[in-house]
Amino acid sequence: MPTFEEQNEQFITMKVGKENKQVNINNIYFIEGLKDYIKIATTEGILVVYERLRTMENILPESLFFRIHKSFIVAKEQITNWNANSVTINNRDIPIGRTYKNDFLERVKD
Repeated sequence: MPTFEEQNEQFITMKVGKENKQVNINNIYFIEGLKDYIKIATTEGILVVYERLRTMENILPESLFFRIHKSFIVAKEQITNWNANSVTINNRDIPIGRTYKNDFLERVKD
């Protein structure tokens, strides 16, 4: 299970393949759920990790990350554009699910 450490630079430790990797949460663009795996898009590339999206949602700080779809968590600071149906991060459009739309639109104003 990933761990979250409160420091000046905030890291989570992820098991990528057979190795543990420190991931700076400030480098995360978004996380995509793929059933029992997640795909973490970072400034350093894509990491595929055997973990559930719900676990990541509970670990990551709510002030920095939004759950916007049943399959996506996005980093608030990485959002460049948004509308009622999608957000753009790193030139990729990510859909906003109906269930998450109102919460997202309220929180993004802050």
